[in-house]
Amino acid sequence: MAEQDFSNDRGANQSLLQRATHAAGTSAFAADDLAAALFPKSDVRFSDRMLSFSRQYLKSLVFKIEKQLCLVATQRFDVADETIAAVAASDQGHSLPLLEQAGIINSSEILGHVFVQAQKAELSLRLVQKISQAELERILTRHLDHADPAIAEAAMGLLVAQSREGGNSDNSNAPISGLPAEIMHALVWPITAAVAKLAGSTGSELVAAAESVLSEHDESDSAQSRADRLARLIDGSADSAAQNLHPLRDGLELFVARLSLRTHLPASQIYAFTADRNMARLVVLLKSMNLPAEEALSIHASLDGNGESMTAASYHEIDIHLASRLVSTWSANRDYQAAVRMLDAQDAGALRR
Repeated sequence: MAEQDFSNDRGANQSLLQRATHAAGTSAFAADDLAAALFPKSDVRFSDRMLSFSRQYLKSLVFKIEKQLCLVATQRFDVADETIAAVAASDQGHSLPLLEQAGIINSSEILGHVFVQAQKAELSLRLVQKISQAELERILTRHLDHADPAIAEAAMGLLVAQSREGGNSDNSNAPISGLPAEIMHALVWPITAAVAKLAGSTGSELVAAAESVLSEHDESDSAQSRADRLARLIDGSADSAAQNLHPLRDGLELFVARLSLRTHLPASQIYAFTADRNMARLVVLLKSMNLPAEEALSIHASLDGNGESMTAASYHEIDIHLASRLVSTWSANRDYQAAVRMLDAQDAGALRR
């Protein structure tokens, strides 16, 4: 009886036919997926928690952008399409499957941003294991009574931004207002094309709506931007007690912002450093700043989540001049760095032949 019911279920049959068609078209990539899992090209090892966060975060971004896009299209540009209206009113995403199947969402720019957010959440969870949540919350509130009103105001701005974005360890559902402009651009146009395809539309009204969404996007109020401002004010103050930076004294975002300010490296790059095995690049960065071994080891221990301890002897063995030279190459233009890596890989391939 169950088989008869199933065979008569036209919707179920159609769903299976669609899945079979999709499987036939993608089965050739199964070996690629296995190779990526067995033979990763980086030193980063992704935990199940990071992978889960990344999926949820990306899903949330696409949903919020497509919803905002369709709301603007229906409310400002009087688009009457039923599909677009349904997406605007929906509480779940619709365009992500199309983007995944087409491989559009897999760009290194988008996934690089997702990776940084996943690592940021991971670091926040590690800090909570070493200091209570109440103590972490008090870290920034101490600046609210600072003698310099600009520092007090900036600290309040950062607290508000962090609250709005859901906290570092729980920001898989963060608002899109905090997205860097380049990531917003990288996501909006593919999502616009996917929604147009779903609606069977030429997309002219949606394109206008997308341009409106992008023109109004402002990342200056994001937690990262607020942390950058507070970092500049603190490091420029005469308060000697505030000059020593540490994630357990500054909180994660302010700590990374201060590191970024002092080393001229983007915060996203510093977060990526902490995902290395033994946080090798972060250690070299700290050495280039001539931080005492005791401070560097304490910073490393507070951010480490894999039991990869570092000794003072190994830190002292790092040549500060070589460390500084290496960091200077990391601060070069990213496109230049990418081109250098590609050329080096090409040379290595030629040598093997």
